[in-house]
Amino acid sequence: MTEKGAEETIKKVKFVLDTIRNNGGQAYLVGGCVRDLILGRTPNDYDIATNLLPEQVKKLFSKTVNEAGEKHLTVTVVIEGYPIEVTTFRKETSYSDGRHPDDVIPAKTIEEDSARRDFTINAMNSLDGAKVDVDPHDGMKDLKDKLIRCVGNTRDRLDEDKLRALRAVRFASQLGFILDKELLKEIPKTSLEQISKERIQVELIKILSSDNPAQGIDLLRKTWLLKQIVPELEEGIKVDGGNHHDESVYEHNLLALNACAKQSKDWRLRFSALLHDVGKPRCLSNDDNGLHFYQHEKVGGDMTRNIMQRLKFSNSDIDYVTNMVKYHMYTAYKSGETISKRTIKNLVRGIGEENVMDMVILNYSDREGNIAKDHTPFRLFVEKYSIWNRWEEIRKADAVLKVTDLAVNGYDLMKLGYKGKEIGEMQRMMLERVDGDEMWNSKVELLDFAKWYKLHQPKLKELVGGNKK
Repeated sequence: MTEKGAEETIKKVKFVLDTIRNNGGQAYLVGGCVRDLILGRTPNDYDIATNLLPEQVKKLFSKTVNEAGEKHLTVTVVIEGYPIEVTTFRKETSYSDGRHPDDVIPAKTIEEDSARRDFTINAMNSLDGAKVDVDPHDGMKDLKDKLIRCVGNTRDRLDEDKLRALRAVRFASQLGFILDKELLKEIPKTSLEQISKERIQVELIKILSSDNPAQGIDLLRKTWLLKQIVPELEEGIKVDGGNHHDESVYEHNLLALNACAKQSKDWRLRFSALLHDVGKPRCLSNDDNGLHFYQHEKVGGDMTRNIMQRLKFSNSDIDYVTNMVKYHMYTAYKSGETISKRTIKNLVRGIGEENVMDMVILNYSDREGNIAKDHTPFRLFVEKYSIWNRWEEIRKADAVLKVTDLAVNGYDLMKLGYKGKEIGEMQRMMLERVDGDEMWNSKVELLDFAKWYKLHQPKLKELVGGNKK
């Protein structure tokens, strides 16, 4: 949101606050928006608490929506297209599903309303967003101390809503805060079984997108939540990183994530960095030359797909991260000029042309995540080690990447008598030869090859069949 956009939003929020107060009600900014405003961050949204009931709030504004929210004493007021949730001071009853309150009832004061919130830094209340006016749980002190602490009894708060355990870690990761002793003691006793995979996925993405993603992932491990989300990562905790590493596989994955976060905000690429060596523990072998992890990228790709399917990620996100993991060793640790055109093209076909720079960043993060190696500036890595310049060179000189880029199409082959699967097989053969510089992408040359192959195909099959006997 731009600075001007933020100012316009504040005006709309203040209009709602003033309207409620001018009609005899109390109105406070509550929850995360107060925390963010005090920290100098732009809130994602604004929530208001009032002593007025929903039907009273609705009478004050020309447009309100979200009728279903009224059972939770919430009305969404829309001001010039911007939605602002207005909720009656409320108390909550039991949480039989471990996620949502069974019922809510009106409360008399903002202090009672604050008692139901999860963490003290989310239980501060403000009249105008400039300062905290009602702070019954010392949220400001915790904000200054950079501490995540539950409102009231920690075990009770976590039992009410099991997702709070994961949210605590997420806030620590986003804000660079620490968890208080009670949370560190109680979160490991919290099961996420009642939380949907989709909600867990959302929190994981927020941790990966935060300013401190590696800290967040390791905090998941320390609080025993990682075992419930991505236990595969913990397989690398006691596995040596290999002959060229001075850290464990788990530590290397975290260091790679940290390096990636400095180059990209894309959570998918960051997740790729975290999982890039997840297959190593299952591929470990040892001989006189030391430790080896043959095919770990392929095993890791399969594991990545399983992890993301389990957490209900979209197919497009699964394909992206899986392919990045699967192909990350394809050109790793080789200078661009030593890599063949065919190798580069096969890599680009695997990950997509639009993701070549992402692979460069992943390769760089892999290297930077190795404490045995000296730091290399990203610009120097791109110039010296990465595939980027080589790919740019190939792309400009040779536009053939897919069968559709060939000078010959399926209709041309049909004219020569090719049918069904034969067409696709011939196109793939042509593509391989163009990749290997055995042929030019010339219609005349490609058709000559197709005619020759059609003529000699029976004899070639006979020879191949004879060799198998």
